[in-house]
Amino acid sequence: SHKKNLSKSLKTTKKKKPLKKSLFKKCLKKNKEKIKTEVNKSLWKKKKWDLKKMTQTMVKKEKVKKVKEKKDPLLLPKTSTQTTTTTTTTKMMIIMMIMTKMSKKMKIVTKSPPQSWMSTSKKPFQIAQKSV
Repeated sequence: SHKKNLSKSLKTTKKKKPLKKSLFKKCLKKNKEKIKTEVNKSLWKKKKWDLKKMTQTMVKKEKVKKVKEKKDPLLLPKTSTQTTTTTTTTKMMIIMMIMTKMSKKMKIVTKSPPQSWMSTSKKPFQIAQKSV
């Protein structure tokens, strides 16, 4: 029986056709979302988006920029406005990220706040805002 199997395997070991590109692409398309989510998950785990650090660096950059502007009054207004707009947009992005994170946390809190919490503050959201 072993010999028979050998002969069979010899017959089937013709050169395998390379995977058709279209097929490969189809597979990719199907799994693209899956792949994306997996990658994002791993990135999230690695970085854990240290928001505090990010905001701190943003503030530092702002301060440096202000100092430069004071020293250098001949800066063209165009360039200075462009730079400020970019920083403000990034700040907004960070704030949005924080807010989404907070809202996710808040959902858990607002579902079942402990009784002591309820007595100390009218709205649980106020405390969250203070901590940001």
